[in-house]
Amino acid sequence: METKTAKKQTSKNASKQPQTAKKAIPPKEAPKTEAEKEKELKEASAKVDKILGVSAENRIKKLETFGIISEKYNKLKTRTDDLTNFRAGNDQTKCEMKFSSQSGYTFTISNSEVVEKVLDVVEGMLFNLLDKAENEVLNFKI
Repeated sequence: METKTAKKQTSKNASKQPQTAKKAIPPKEAPKTEAEKEKELKEASAKVDKILGVSAENRIKKLETFGIISEKYNKLKTRTDDLTNFRAGNDQTKCEMKFSSQSGYTFTISNSEVVEKVLDVVEGMLFNLLDKAENEVLNFKI
């Protein structure tokens, strides 16, 4: 009668098993000094400026564009304030809207309910435009 026993792992049969690769640990870098950090920041800023093309002329053009955007915002703000004041002062007993074309045709609405619905639409559109203009002003970079 034979009895089989499990083979013990020896140096001969150990080489047959796959070896796992050990990861190399990168050496730790020395902490950077303030001067090195400042130098890297200046270099990065110079690269960004070169990519974006920052110059006096470009900044002046952007300032002019910002002026136009801010003017648009101010006009929309004035119009929304005017509409808010109109609605506050409207007693709904006698109001009318007049429309006129460049060719001289006119159209008048004097029904209070219709005027209110038209004002609701106009007010909604004005506030949407005002929100967009405000976001443009806030997000603009000179």
